[in-house]
Amino acid sequence: MGHPPQLDPPRTLNEKVTWRKLHVRDPLYAVISDKVALRGHLAAVLGAGRAAPLLTDLLGVSDRPTAEWLAGFGTGIAIKANHASGWNLFVREGETPDWETLARIARHWLRRRYGVRKQEWAYSQVRPRILVERLLTFPDGRLADDLKFWVFDGICRVQQIEHDRFGTPAQGIYDRDWKQFPLRLRADAGVAAPVPPPARLEELRALAEEIAAGHDYLRVDFLMTESRFALNELTIYRGSGMNRFVPDHYDREFGDLWTLGGLR
Repeated sequence: MGHPPQLDPPRTLNEKVTWRKLHVRDPLYAVISDKVALRGHLAAVLGAGRAAPLLTDLLGVSDRPTAEWLAGFGTGIAIKANHASGWNLFVREGETPDWETLARIARHWLRRRYGVRKQEWAYSQVRPRILVERLLTFPDGRLADDLKFWVFDGICRVQQIEHDRFGTPAQGIYDRDWKQFPLRLRADAGVAAPVPPPARLEELRALAEEIAAGHDYLRVDFLMTESRFALNELTIYRGSGMNRFVPDHYDREFGDLWTLGGLR
């Protein structure tokens, strides 16, 4: 970030994420950070009948992934580490991947403890496994967009959409009324031109607020295509507290939305 964090008290959003990393040891954080256990948590919050349509098809889970095991699911799949964020491999429909290389990468993930270097406690409590899900794509093969809801004390205040995250990424950050903020959150992402709100925005936002109820701050992330949406993950350590805002005054403005331990 270019400067030491102020943690007594924390004021910016990044400082509050850092404070959470250092001080909060809520067992629920380990559950919702586990991409396998998250499915059961969602069923507990919404009920199994409502949760099921919000999840991508889970094809398999293993702590000993082999090339044969992965190849058995065919193409059009996402291979993920359940104990990490961003450790994903995508095999689109009709591709001919080197399954042995993919299995080797997956086994390497299992030997690593995500979050140790950045002190993200919740991930250290997750039993490492590999899961395979059905891949969500647009008709042209592009991966699903990310629609992220920043929920503070049960109310979504910020809405974020990311297009083509693993291709030519571009972001749009909006307030609750879908008015775009002139900012970006990733150095490698451009600021997307304003787009109309997604057709099911209000429905998804209401779901995000229901899922995040009881948390002082939680980001609820969905994947979205023209015909389908699905919960992707729940984020408690946004950017690990080291994600610059450009311009940086938004770090404090968004931090003011988060009442942390009685501190605003």
